[in-house]
Amino acid sequence: MNMFHFREYYTVDHVLYRDEDRIPEGALPLGTSRVKGTWLTHIRVAFEHENHLDKAGGFQEIAKLILFNADMKVLMGWADQGETYDEFAREYQQIYKSASSQKTVTPILFIGEYSDTHVDAYLLTPSSILKYDEMAGWLAI
Repeated sequence: MNMFHFREYYTVDHVLYRDEDRIPEGALPLGTSRVKGTWLTHIRVAFEHENHLDKAGGFQEIAKLILFNADMKVLMGWADQGETYDEFAREYQQIYKSASSQKTVTPILFIGEYSDTHVDAYLLTPSSILKYDEMAGWLAI
């Protein structure tokens, strides 16, 4: 069929949902005899964490978040010491831009962690990048 396969590609590290987002077990097909588990109709927050943003992992995680329909999408992770996250934000935004065919998109909150416990935070959409500044709030970069 000329297709490629990624094992566990659609696995999200964490999802947040409300009780009303769950399909009640009694409403599941086959009387739940073969489909045990949590089944959701809506994801409130899809959260991914990547230890090595500087490897291909960060790019895979951002691509995965683009595919999911959620009210909020979050990518958090680490880069090599001394790197700035501005470059990652720009690269991730380009991936989002090239993949976007929707009229409305959910921003992705990208948080880059540093070893001294401070973070850089960005809101990414296909058309913009905002970076959080403690004094000025969200600023376009």
